[in-house]
Amino acid sequence: MNKLGADHARYGISYDDLSITAAEQCRYDACAEIEPDFLLTGGALKATIPGGKYAVLNFNGTVEQVGEAWTTSLRDWLPSSGLQLDSRPCFEYYPKGAANDSETGTFECEICIPVTPL
Repeated sequence: MNKLGADHARYGISYDDLSITAAEQCRYDACAEIEPDFLLTGGALKATIPGGKYAVLNFNGTVEQVGEAWTTSLRDWLPSSGLQLDSRPCFEYYPKGAANDSETGTFECEICIPVTPL
């Protein structure tokens, strides 16, 4: 199993829902965790993911399966949880050392859903 990007935590921040937004209109930020004093070049932007309460699902699977995990979490789990989405974006968190197997296409991440009480 290869560990790509094992030296930095990474994030995938989703701003749109593919089930209701055309693929070419979907916004997604691919991010890497950096030191606060890191000097950015080449037009890269620095941002901070807002703190607060997140529901977290540990995921291990393929690109095809991660979409299903998101759908199941938001469609099935969330409505019965006593929580609701808030205005912060959902994201995938790829911890430092997260597995990524190029042979099988499987990878590990945490699906993070920003929540607030109903």
